[in-house]
Amino acid sequence: MPLFLKIGNDFLLLQQIYVKEKLLEGAVEVKSAEKRLYRNPEYFIGSPNTEFIIKFYRKNEYITQVQCDSNSKKIFHISFEDGFYDVEISMKKKTLFNTDKVILHRKKYCFGDEKKIIFKNKTLFINQVMLLDLEKEESCRPFYINNINYLGDCEGCDVYSGELFFINSRNGVKKYADYMKNTDGQSVKINPLRIELKTKRTCYIGYGLDDNMEYNDEFTLNRDGRLSISVKDNGIRNKSIDYYILEVKENV
Repeated sequence: MPLFLKIGNDFLLLQQIYVKEKLLEGAVEVKSAEKRLYRNPEYFIGSPNTEFIIKFYRKNEYITQVQCDSNSKKIFHISFEDGFYDVEISMKKKTLFNTDKVILHRKKYCFGDEKKIIFKNKTLFINQVMLLDLEKEESCRPFYINNINYLGDCEGCDVYSGELFFINSRNGVKKYADYMKNTDGQSVKINPLRIELKTKRTCYIGYGLDDNMEYNDEFTLNRDGRLSISVKDNGIRNKSIDYYILEVKENV
């Protein structure tokens, strides 16, 4: 990059400055819901007319690529399936003996409605709960929720449906808890559940989802740390659960 001194109408070359090519913060902007990617040319430090290669990856698997130059403000409409993709922007840089690939930017972006895809092919793993009134965390026997679908917004909270299941620690067999016994010994329909996100790592859960996204009741925790829908198990009063502390995993 040349550095000039202007004297009147003349420019005097002082020296040549070499800087490392760089994309500044704001060089890439993604409109998730519109599935559009914008590349802003003014956020690039480097030689003009540099050719960029923009590659898209999903779980490190190459999907496709597009090309543009550093001077143009490009808008790309993403036509592939909704999801989270890594966007890599690189350039080719000539060296003394060959041409090297220089990666300027790589970051994960959401293309599509994030609320609808955040739990796609995911399983919620829960082994910690916050107890009601006691205001303390407590361990519970692990349980899982999958087949999660976005239902909508309810009073500012994102609401999902899902299916509760357990995994036998001895043989690894998965069993869905479609029905559970209540205090009176009656079988009550459990799945699908209603999941109300409190934060990205905590949620409220209820069972017996109806068409109005309401649920019949909430779960309790018995003395063995097992999930229950009874007020009492074997004559001992169960603990009331306020909310659940979740971990998001790939489908199990």
